[in-house]
Amino acid sequence: MKSNLDTVIENLIDATLGGEAEIRSQHLLREALRGLVRLAKSEQMLEIKTNVYKLTGPIPLTGMLRRTKTSGFAHDKDDELLGRQRQLEFNQNSPEQNTVRRRDRAE
Repeated sequence: MKSNLDTVIENLIDATLGGEAEIRSQHLLREALRGLVRLAKSEQMLEIKTNVYKLTGPIPLTGMLRRTKTSGFAHDKDDELLGRQRQLEFNQNSPEQNTVRRRDRAE
């Protein structure tokens, strides 16, 4: 079963070269179009990653910190991440305020 992408590529090949084109020409155009699709997907992923980085900043490796003996330090980092998330969700200015509020409620 062909995917939508394969169907679109085949339609482009037929529209560009016609139905009577050589197999080699069809293959070259098909692979060139697939290369363009791969390039577009990688550029899109790079743009998404760039936008996420702009919104969140560098993301700490909390998963690695949880495995270490300094579990208190990892917990502080989790609080910091939650504060940043709240800052994005509620458009607040200071993530430190959110962390302090969360700790006050826990006590």
